[in-house]
Amino acid sequence: MTLSSLQAQSTTAVDAQVKAVTVYLNRAQLTNTVRASVQSGANEIAIGNISPSIDAQSIQVASTGGSGVVMAAVRFEENYLREDEKPRALTELETSLEAARDRLEQLNNEQEVLQQEESLVLANKGLGSENTAVTAARLAEMADFFRTRLTEIKRRLQRVKKEIKDAEKEVEQLTRQTQQYRASNRSGRILVTLRSDQARTVELNLTYVAYQAGWSPSYDLRVLEVGQPVQLTYRAQVTQSTGVNWEGVRLTLSTANPSAGGNKPELMPQYVRIFEPQPRPQMAKRMSMRAPAPAKEEIDADMMLESQAAGSAADYTAVQENTLATEFAIDLPYTIPSGGRPELVDIQRYDLPAEYLYATAPKLDPAAFLLASITGWGEYNLLSGPANVFFEGAYVAETFLNVNATTDTLDVSLGRDARIVVKRERIKEFKEKNWLGTKRGEQFGYELTLRNTKSVAATIRVEDQMPISTNESIKVTRGDLGGAEYEEKTGKLTWTLTVPPGETRTLQFRYTVEYPKGQQITGL
Repeated sequence: MTLSSLQAQSTTAVDAQVKAVTVYLNRAQLTNTVRASVQSGANEIAIGNISPSIDAQSIQVASTGGSGVVMAAVRFEENYLREDEKPRALTELETSLEAARDRLEQLNNEQEVLQQEESLVLANKGLGSENTAVTAARLAEMADFFRTRLTEIKRRLQRVKKEIKDAEKEVEQLTRQTQQYRASNRSGRILVTLRSDQARTVELNLTYVAYQAGWSPSYDLRVLEVGQPVQLTYRAQVTQSTGVNWEGVRLTLSTANPSAGGNKPELMPQYVRIFEPQPRPQMAKRMSMRAPAPAKEEIDADMMLESQAAGSAADYTAVQENTLATEFAIDLPYTIPSGGRPELVDIQRYDLPAEYLYATAPKLDPAAFLLASITGWGEYNLLSGPANVFFEGAYVAETFLNVNATTDTLDVSLGRDARIVVKRERIKEFKEKNWLGTKRGEQFGYELTLRNTKSVAATIRVEDQMPISTNESIKVTRGDLGGAEYEEKTGKLTWTLTVPPGETRTLQFRYTVEYPKGQQITGL
């Protein structure tokens, strides 16, 4: 394109209309349509309503005008508004700021005049001359004048100084508000240069990536009754502060992470070296003999090179977590204004198979908690996030769905169930303390009582524990554990049993602790 043709081209200003948005976890891709009338020859289309948080490198423009329309250039620029385009709020701020500055200038001028007047009065305080006597009446008259005038000047100076201080604060505040408004309401435009073989209306498809947008998962877990599948509602909390309202757009949610990059990382040399400790800092009086320290840029560069060479497990893990991405196309149009307020978007509903049992640790809390062990969740590519739990129509609690666990099941607590009554008591005949030579022995025995007041049988997992010795002089001996599974390393005892409706079951376990006489031990 020649210089003369560029100078002759016409410019058409239009606004982009957001039609579809793909929301990633920390950004969004906006798809816009633009219709503009162009003349034969060179044209420039200035597209407004563009997010100020745009990634200028992501701009893509395509024309539907066929072979008669040729794209020449696309660029983004900050939009410097004309006076007639400024928002009313910004105009009002600028007007107030200008008035405050004028007021401050007037006060400074008034202060300067008063100070000069004070200097003039003080410079002429001499009375008469060497050859002229001053009468008492004249002296009194002049004293009254100086007293009255200086008092008035001092009073006005005091008032003006206070008003100047207040005016400076007002100017500072209005300046800050104006700057903040400009920063939060930055705008830009995309300039598209094209050639057309004839006058026509062209339609442009414009896509770009904008920051200040994203989504995070949240869930509802509902159990209508024990034995039925868990109903999982997958939701997204979508937020956007792109500066552009999304009105009636087609929404797509993606679990991809564009910031991870699509290029294979290159291995850097991995250097092995002998560790050389740094010399201790010398005394201040000898510091002049030390070599100059390397510049900060050099230090940072070395550290960066070593970190690139060594890598980290976290980097590899992040890449693995993002190798599989899922997109959810939302059928209903959504309107999400810019401003950061979360908008809940339903993604999917799933019925997940689950096994139910009660779990209790009466040593810590004499309550039975209903647990759902959910299977089959891995095929849905869920993300970790908060979940609201509902059981039999009632809200139970908020939990966290951790899908990064290595197990095949997700265990979710459905809350306490008062219909399973649990009690833990120490058996009286095992409260004795015996002396065996140089040793002192103490016997422990506990009874756990489980009562099912429900109308259906309940499978219950009971957990308790025995102490573990950390000293050779302390010996813990197992007694009758009542059929519990015992973990040697943790001392944990576990029973799993089914209690029929309306019935009671008891469990007992015993152990002995021996330790030297005269020693006081803890942890019993």
